[in-house]
Amino acid sequence: MSMADKYPKYYKRTPGDTTVLDTYAVNMMFPVDDPTGCILHARKKLLVPGTRTGGKSLRDDIKEARDTLTRYLELTEAKAGSEA
Repeated sequence: MSMADKYPKYYKRTPGDTTVLDTYAVNMMFPVDDPTGCILHARKKLLVPGTRTGGKSLRDDIKEARDTLTRYLELTEAKAGSEA
């Protein structure tokens, strides 16, 4: 049994005849319910940290992803607390 058979949630076929992927295709393949946009922004930073066109270092991208995820927790904590 292959790893893809054992863990199908982690293995996806590329859409159509796509041979290259960008962060937006990854978002479609692995959707996240994220009305804040924070998780998707952090995901983009973590997919290729330090190598995108913005000229930020690996460390800068990692720190920004962390800060964005912290902001997500802040925004959703308030909501979760009000639903309790």
